[in-house]
Amino acid sequence: MKLAIVTGGSRGLGKALVEHYEGQGWTMLELSRSGKGAHNFPLDLTDPDATLPELEKRFQTLAETAWERVVFINNAGQLTPIAPVYKLNDAQIEHNLAANLVSAIRVIAAFVRVFRPTGYPVTIANISSGAALKGYAGWPLYCAAKAGMENFMRSLAAECVAADSAVPITCINIEPGVVDTAMQAEIRSAQPEHFPE
Repeated sequence: MKLAIVTGGSRGLGKALVEHYEGQGWTMLELSRSGKGAHNFPLDLTDPDATLPELEKRFQTLAETAWERVVFINNAGQLTPIAPVYKLNDAQIEHNLAANLVSAIRVIAAFVRVFRPTGYPVTIANISSGAALKGYAGWPLYCAAKAGMENFMRSLAAECVAADSAVPITCINIEPGVVDTAMQAEIRSAQPEHFPE
């Protein structure tokens, strides 16, 4: 049996990933605030304290199965607000970075705490973006979070190679390029003065 866990799997690229793994017969756990169905676990990355303890318990229950392979995909992301940083208030800044960086790290940390000792072959993939490597006017928070997640994954990879688990955890960043999703629609509808590129 194989297990795939996908954050933000209710729409866009995440939904396509869920459908792919389901089609291959994998057991699925989809983490999002808007997902439906038996494989969805409601998780709002802007407010992880509400569900993170229960999610870690779900991870513990899943870890009791002898999986031949486990894949965790950090896909959830939030582009908005699209605006210069000087036009953003503190709440907008904290909301975006909570969803795209802080909560993503907390969820991955909970996953690693549970699955590292199992010795199952585990891959953690972070869906990244060109915004991790290049700053874009109007996207200061998204760019900062994507860059932070990429470097977090590099650090996690170094920790997992050195860890004492029977099988090391593989950690990778994947940049899929431009995908026509709701996020791309947000970009196209942004005010030109907020996103000049």
